[in-house]
Amino acid sequence: MALTENPRDVPPYSALIPLLYWGSIWGFFAKIFPTAIPSISDERKLIPLTTLVVAAGMTAGSVLWNYVARLSNNTFCIILITLMHFTAIILSILIFPKDAATEILDVETAATYIEPHTAYVIVISALVGLADSCVSIIYYTVAGKVYEEGTSLGFSINNFGFCVVYIISMFLPSLFDLHAYCYLMLGAVLVMCLAITVGLKKYL
Repeated sequence: MALTENPRDVPPYSALIPLLYWGSIWGFFAKIFPTAIPSISDERKLIPLTTLVVAAGMTAGSVLWNYVARLSNNTFCIILITLMHFTAIILSILIFPKDAATEILDVETAATYIEPHTAYVIVISALVGLADSCVSIIYYTVAGKVYEEGTSLGFSINNFGFCVVYIISMFLPSLFDLHAYCYLMLGAVLVMCLAITVGLKKYL
């Protein structure tokens, strides 16, 4: 889609809004996810396996999403990955005990909405890896158009903003249980979707 004649109509700080998404998602995977997995499985290899699955998903997604975007458009891709994230987050709520991130729980002793299975953990990892690769491709393409000649400074600000949000997300699990944090993630993903597809639509 071609840029409009007045690209500066969208304030540059609009590109900072999606950082809430990254802070919440990777805060979850860096701190909450590895802590919660032992509450549903005693397989030690499962935690490093999820890391490999996320990495594989991101690698495959970096190729896949370019083809999907050519067949449709970036707006469709963002909506699709939003649904993928929603699926992964809701599945996390269903299989993990709500106190799994804040307390040491014995395997299968706490109540869950559905019976946990290691396959669900792999599915969550794969969905997040695939979806996040799409966000990265589209977001950094859009951000480059927003900042234009000030791209270097813009990305520096973005990197600082990401670090701040990420650090904050490291402390949130101590304030919320796992399910509450997942609800926060749902909100962050929705905000990211709206910020890109509506607020930054002219740059897609």
